[in-house]
Amino acid sequence: MSISKPLRRKTPLQVPAPKPTSSPQSTSPFVRKCLHIIGGIEPHAARAVDAPSGYGRHASLLAEHGYDVIAMDTDEWALRYIREVRLSENDKIACVVADCSADIPLAPDTIFIAVVVHFISPALLQVLSRVIRTGGYLIYETYGGNGDNYVMLPRPGEIAAELHARFELIYYKEKEVGPKKEAATVKCLAKRVAVPLPNLYTACR
Repeated sequence: MSISKPLRRKTPLQVPAPKPTSSPQSTSPFVRKCLHIIGGIEPHAARAVDAPSGYGRHASLLAEHGYDVIAMDTDEWALRYIREVRLSENDKIACVVADCSADIPLAPDTIFIAVVVHFISPALLQVLSRVIRTGGYLIYETYGGNGDNYVMLPRPGEIAAELHARFELIYYKEKEVGPKKEAATVKCLAKRVAVPLPNLYTACR
């Protein structure tokens, strides 16, 4: 009588990295445009953060531009995808598990560029105003206002008001959405300044 061998279970380390539930999204044209505006980097200004990073599309883009990137997200599976797939293409990305809607583990004045795409959190903007060094940049883009998406979007002028004390708004565009135009999509490129600025901005609608 033959005795079958017990099946060997894969350990967690042997399980392949998960793939995104849908095809990976392409990078944002607005983020690419902002990186072109910012231009080249200086050796002492090479650190960037993608918060939250998801599966790392913009973390990879930042690394391609020469930045040492910190990818932050609460989703450990997504970060694992970055480590096992994205890092095979570029080794300039460090992954950190962090809740970007709360405080994030970054020291003040250490980041040259922060990218925030499709994530709405006033608390994160407050933290980034501390961790982005003077002369550094924030690239910020909300999701669109289709369907019921407008419910979670900021109010018109809210993001500009949140940033005005610590940032110069190089580019700021709002589009009012919602049944009563009570919310707004936002695309923003802002530069960290050393002294507070008056609460003035030009919103392109």
